[in-house]
Amino acid sequence: MQLSRKRIAIFVAAVVVASLIGELFISRDAVLPGVKEFVAVSPDVLAIAGAAENIKVHRLVMYQGIPGKDEPYRQYQLAVAGSKGSANVIVRAMRSPAENGWNYKVVSVSR
Repeated sequence: MQLSRKRIAIFVAAVVVASLIGELFISRDAVLPGVKEFVAVSPDVLAIAGAAENIKVHRLVMYQGIPGKDEPYRQYQLAVAGSKGSANVIVRAMRSPAENGWNYKVVSVSR
C-alpha cells in the first residue's frame, strides 16, 4: 500500500507540531533551572564531565504518584557537556513540603 504525499505531509507536520509543543513545555518548566544548578555542582557529574558548559534536556517524565504509597516526582534525562567530556545524567526532583521547594537526587550518571 502506497502512502499519498498528502498523508506523508500531514504526518510530518504533526510530528513537528508535537516536537514544538514538547520543547515549549520543557522551556516553561519552573523546576528546570534548579535542576540545572544542582547538576552543575553535583560531585557525581563533576567527576565524569567536569565543569558543566552545556546542559540539555532529553526527556522529562512527570510522575503523579499514588496517594498514600508513592510521592509525585519529576525525572529529567540530561546531556551534560563539560570540561572533561560528556555525561548522560538522570535527576529526580521531589517536592519538599517542609522546605516549600524541591529536593534533587542524581539517579544515574554515565559517560
